Amino acid sequence: MNDNRIEEILKESWSPHPPDGMKERILRRSREEIAHKRTWVFPVANWKSALTTAAVLVIVFTNVSDYQCQKRIAAMMDGSKSRLTAPLNADSLLAQRREMEELFAWLPVSEKDQKGVDLP
Repeated sequence: MNDNRIEEILKESWSPHPPDGMKERILRRSREEIAHKRTWVFPVANWKSALTTAAVLVIVFTNVSDYQCQKRIAAMMDGSKSRLTAPLNADSLLAQRREMEELFAWLPVSEKDQKGVDLP
């Protein structure tokens, strides 16, 4: 191959000015790409903000839950007058009462306990 010949062909074929309409085509494509990118920025921003909000809510919820747990433990350790009870359920209360009555039925009863007075 003759490099001089190739160089001459390239020199003759190169022109300093772009072909007609090339600038407009490139600018139009770049404007379309920029417009397309702008439309996708907004949903991504919403997704990120929703994820951030969810993370903040989880952190707040766990801190409140931990605070309540620590408060209950402190109240039990302190022995303060505030009573901590489980949620009341009518069925469980009735079952507890029946169980207590059965236990009391098995206890021996003296005459003093029945009448409140000691009999000789």
